[in-house]
Amino acid sequence: MSKRCKRTAPSWPPAAGTPPATGSAPEAAHAPPLASPNPALSPSDPRAPKYWMWETSGVLRAAVEHLLGDPRELSAGQVAVLKMYLRQWIMAPVWQGNVEGLRQAVERIQTGRDIEEWVVAAVDAGCDPL
Repeated sequence: MSKRCKRTAPSWPPAAGTPPATGSAPEAAHAPPLASPNPALSPSDPRAPKYWMWETSGVLRAAVEHLLGDPRELSAGQVAVLKMYLRQWIMAPVWQGNVEGLRQAVERIQTGRDIEEWVVAAVDAGCDPL
């Protein structure tokens, strides 16, 4: 299993009329990867990760902009908002690979520094929430 987190392949299931995979290289290319048991989700699916720029109240945007400026100066409310955002991002079922550590670590976030470290780990894993 890959150590990087990735979204599941949006090309599964194969298009109608595609022969089932039998193990040969061309046909097996249509089989879902073994490490991706979750189906791809459309962005409108409630289980899909929601990107911070799509949030409409302005609260999350202000917190993200503050995080990008000086994470040490985040208020407790901004930390709470960012933690909720990061939690919904990493808990989305589209992520595969080594995400369990990120899913556990997001629950321990208490400060701007914690958020900064979590985001660096997420980027290193290949699932950048920002």
